Amino acid sequence: RDKINVKESIRVNHLNKEEKYAILNLCEEYADIFQNPSDQLTFTSTIKHEIKTTDETPCHTKTYRYPHIYKQELQNQLSKMLNDGIIRPSIPPWSSPIWIVPKKADASGKKKWRIVIDYRSLNNKTITDR
Repeated sequence: RDKINVKESIRVNHLNKEEKYAILNLCEEYADIFQNPSDQLTFTSTIKHEIKTTDETPCHTKTYRYPHIYKQELQNQLSKMLNDGIIRPSIPPWSSPIWIVPKKADASGKKKWRIVIDYRSLNNKTITDR
C-alpha cells in the first residue's frame, strides 16, 4: 500500500512552525492508516446496526428542492458512490432528505461539497441506548 503525501493532503498554513512540524511528523509516522485518495472507499457488513424507535411506523420525509447549482454536484457525488458500491438503488419505507453544504477548500484551494442527511424526524422517534 502506498503512503499518501501528507504535505499535499492537509492544510497547515494557519499553524505556527512548531504545530506544523508536530502535525506533519505525526501524519508521516501514521501515514499507512490514512486512506490514500487513489484507494477505493468500501463498506463493511461486519456489524449490523439497529436503531430502536418508539413505534414501527417508518419516517418518510419529502425531499428538499435544490438550487440548480447544487443538482450537478449532488448527481456527481451520488453517481460516484453508486459506482463505488457505497450506495445502491432502493425504494425504502424509511427516508430522510439530503442536502449539500460547502466544505473548506482543499489543500489546492478547490471548493468541496459534503452531502448531509436531515435525520430530525428519525431522531425524534429514536430510543436512546442509555
